Amino acid sequence: MTRKVTALNSKGGVGKSTTLANLGGLLADMGARVLLFDGDIQPTLSKYYPLEYEAPHGLVEVVTSGIVSESCISRTYRPNLHLIKSNDGNARLQFWLDARPDRRTRLAVALSAPIIEDNYDFVLIDTQGAIGPVPTAAAFAADTVLCPLPPDTASIREFSTGTLHVLSQIEGSPDEPNTMLAPLHVLISKAVDADRKLSRGSILNRRQHT
Repeated sequence: MTRKVTALNSKGGVGKSTTLANLGGLLADMGARVLLFDGDIQPTLSKYYPLEYEAPHGLVEVVTSGIVSESCISRTYRPNLHLIKSNDGNARLQFWLDARPDRRTRLAVALSAPIIEDNYDFVLIDTQGAIGPVPTAAAFAADTVLCPLPPDTASIREFSTGTLHVLSQIEGSPDEPNTMLAPLHVLISKAVDADRKLSRGSILNRRQHT
């Protein structure tokens, strides 16, 4: 059975894409068959790994057609690591999906297709730093909801008043089918600024050579 993990947080810049990219690479290196699914309009996860083959379609076609086809699956240069890229640069998908009666379940159905169940051990789903129709559909498609949370005051307050509040409203909405979300797991983490890290390393190297 394919395990589906969605990274979700109403605040941007908390490390969702980085967490999933590293987790996907680690699982693939261990021999698991991994599909990265970039559901963010800012395609950070789509750009993380160089592609051996870039499929003509991606996120938009999966959601609008309700199925996953070979034409949506790109292949990275890393063995066992594939990608459904984000191609919703105009952010129109959220409006299309919001008008659908199956907006909660459409992605879950698409990711339960035989092409997924037969070929992947894990699907790792990235989302936008906001709660809307696409992140909500991603949450309901998951077996596990993962919330990266930096240990700072602003992020913790947003998690409490934003992410948790919205998720409780989603589950308890009287206008939607009574569907329970998967368990929520919080990952306390702090993203490292790559530029600052490089700068510090360069300073250290210069000191060692003087």
